[in-house]
Amino acid sequence: MGYRRQQLEERVRALREFIAHDPEDALSQFSLGQALLELKCPGEALPHLERAVALKPDHSAAYRALGEAQLAAGEARAAAETFRSGIAIAEARGDLQTAHEMEVFLARTTSAAEATPAHTADSTESLAESTISRTESVAANAAHHGRPAVPVPPQRGKARNFYKRGFNHFIEDRLEEAAAQFRRAVDLDPELAIAWNALARALFHAGDLPGSIAAAQRLVELEPDDPLSHTNLSILYQQQGLIREAEEEKALALRLQMKHNAQA
Repeated sequence: MGYRRQQLEERVRALREFIAHDPEDALSQFSLGQALLELKCPGEALPHLERAVALKPDHSAAYRALGEAQLAAGEARAAAETFRSGIAIAEARGDLQTAHEMEVFLARTTSAAEATPAHTADSTESLAESTISRTESVAANAAHHGRPAVPVPPQRGKARNFYKRGFNHFIEDRLEEAAAQFRRAVDLDPELAIAWNALARALFHAGDLPGSIAAAQRLVELEPDDPLSHTNLSILYQQQGLIREAEEEKALALRLQMKHNAQA
């Protein structure tokens, strides 16, 4: 269990870095929530799983994980509502296995939910309805301000698909496969910052420090005002023994963070 926990904690650290660069990536949020749930941290998992469902309302596995986290956190009535919403979505998608798993959880949840004060149920919205409401609200707000939906360029869409495939390999520790997919992503879209960040992480864990540094340098070029990008590059420089460069990046990251804090 010690080795497994170490793997999970490393995955959590990596996923937090992914999310820092792209908080709107549903897969990253879902994976982080699952890892935290496996680490017995349901309270920490909840906001990530809620965000995953909000970003991808038809992802039945995210409903299952969110319900599990709510149940583990003592929110039995909310869990029951989540499982009901998830079952409907899973059945509509033909994901019968996940629907069945949630039915089993729902049956286990019912008795626990009955012991929860009734006002909790009264204050719990349907997860599917709240997700739709949020989506409609965003669309309405954009329309109100005359902002048309901005289509994703075809190349970026294809690049993101390669990034997501690489991400799946990465969290399963298939580092060479992950790096290959991330390279395909940046070849298609050289300005896709999240893919450069992912490539730097994959190469670092695969033992290719020079390659990791090159990817991190490209990320800094794309995100010169991001403190985290400079911090990551500083760490890589230090690993390579480039102390002066590491200190310069560390100092720059600190200045940027202070600037961001002042603006906030």
